[in-house]
Amino acid sequence: MFADNTKLWARVSSEADLKSLQHDLNKLVEWFNEWQLKFNPAKCKVMHIGRQLHSGTAAKYYMTNGATKEVQSVNEEKDLGVYFSSNLKYSKQYVKSAARARSVLGLIRQHFRRLDIVDFLVIYKTCETSYGKLYPGLVTAPSEGYSVS
Repeated sequence: MFADNTKLWARVSSEADLKSLQHDLNKLVEWFNEWQLKFNPAKCKVMHIGRQLHSGTAAKYYMTNGATKEVQSVNEEKDLGVYFSSNLKYSKQYVKSAARARSVLGLIRQHFRRLDIVDFLVIYKTCETSYGKLYPGLVTAPSEGYSVS
């Protein structure tokens, strides 16, 4: 059994909060070990959201699984298919969704040269449900054929 997708969150506004979060992280590692859950410290990450306690330097956190290892600090992370960034902007999510929509549209164009609007919508909706929700508003359906915005 693995301890995947475990999240630990805390508001850090003082040195005491830093120590408290590190203590919570240590307790979590102890709990993993007690219940014989495997985790890989190399896959663990920390994201600082908002302003930092010390200007220009982010707090460092450590995990011990045999040897002590610093937890990697990241500015963005993909979790359950959604991109999160330290500035809480969703621009990467929009770019990835639009790219996926263009990819599906490219496949439709490549394999179906002439489509009327009804056939196009059936194929597009099938691909949309197969690949997950695509970015809305990329496809417009004029009276003849289709176009990509």
